[in-house]
Amino acid sequence: MHFPSELLAYFDKIQSPVYRNRFDVEVHLLNPEEVVTVTDLLAYHPLVESLEGIVLDDPDTSNHHVYLRRPPFVGHILYLAHADDKRIMFPSLDDFLTAVDRGLKQGESLYNLHPVCSPLIADQAALCAFIEEDIFRDGDNELALACIPSLDLNNLSLLTKLATSDDFYLGEAVAMEICKRPTEHLRVIAELCCQHRHPQVTDVGHRALLAIQGRQFVK
Repeated sequence: MHFPSELLAYFDKIQSPVYRNRFDVEVHLLNPEEVVTVTDLLAYHPLVESLEGIVLDDPDTSNHHVYLRRPPFVGHILYLAHADDKRIMFPSLDDFLTAVDRGLKQGESLYNLHPVCSPLIADQAALCAFIEEDIFRDGDNELALACIPSLDLNNLSLLTKLATSDDFYLGEAVAMEICKRPTEHLRVIAELCCQHRHPQVTDVGHRALLAIQGRQFVK
């Protein structure tokens, strides 16, 4: 496996034993040999395979942080969760390691230090194209769901397709992001979510509308 130079520099930084076996705070960073082994074990996963991921840790939770090598995600850190919340968490290895150090210092779970909002991908055009390609491909849209939190929410055409998709998870994901980042220009998308036939989307859609109205009220 070829490691990018910044990943080699990261391995130098985590040689200390303090980064290992701290399962109480969900920290167990892997050395290069372990990274190869665990990444090979998870190579079947569509997020690891499609985003050219390299697994960084194994905190004995079935969840992992994954370094991404595929454009436009290069250098970002994805959280590969066994259940939900599969999304990009950190824009860089340095940000990931800063959160690890904070968790160790404070005795707090690394999971609890995940940001509420994912970092936005710089190349939004490429990200939107990537999501569109995924939603028109047969499958479970797992890639799109992991990428939606990194949208800047300005491509209303794409958001409309997601909000009205038969896959209600896509509409729900969009509505959840509007709840986190409510702005007036997203009202039309929130209203589309409210009109979805699946209650899981309509419920979050109404929350998104309330978030937009609350933002207006504050102003």
